[in-house]
Amino acid sequence: MDETKTNIETLRNMRIIDMTGEQFMALVAAAVPAAGNGVGEIPPLVYGISGLARLLGCSDTTAWRHRKSGKFDAATSQLGDTLVFDSRKVLEIMGNNKTTNN
Repeated sequence: MDETKTNIETLRNMRIIDMTGEQFMALVAAAVPAAGNGVGEIPPLVYGISGLARLLGCSDTTAWRHRKSGKFDAATSQLGDTLVFDSRKVLEIMGNNKTTNN
């Protein structure tokens, strides 16, 4: 394990232009866990239209249109004045729509 750590330290001191693709990928792989929490993670719930828009990667207006169409009724609940969306169900619904539209 110390050898791997030494390799990473050596790569950190190299110029990127001098690295092979494999060396660069090893350096990136070592850096990603160090980046901390949340890289690529999907929260179990998102709140409000803005949260839905971030989850879908679209504008608030587009997220609102999806919501109003009834597409996400099975994935939506309401907590007071706040809409709460189950992320996994929303993404599942979007995935199902992609397969049926092709």
